[in-house]
Amino acid sequence: MKAGIEYYVNTMDALVGGDRSFLKMVHMEAEHNKAKDNATQVYLEKNIYGRKNQAVAEKYQTLLHEQIEKLYLQYSQNNEAKEITHMARTPGTLFVVFSSST
Repeated sequence: MKAGIEYYVNTMDALVGGDRSFLKMVHMEAEHNKAKDNATQVYLEKNIYGRKNQAVAEKYQTLLHEQIEKLYLQYSQNNEAKEITHMARTPGTLFVVFSSST
């Protein structure tokens, strides 16, 4: 499960993490779904315990998906905060430009 989560985090960090710019939510959701599918594949490939027991594999796959959805919520909130910050800066910049030109 750890390998799947690491894959997802690395993928999403490269896309929207840290100081990355705002990403439209439609695009972010599509990338999330792709990363989630790939993380599931990574989990299934690296899963040594569930190969013989399908119930165990499904249980941990469900846990993986729950963790990924929680992470996605955090990434979405951070991404939305970037949009708000960007929008707040734009009127402020225009105000400074207009006030200095008068």
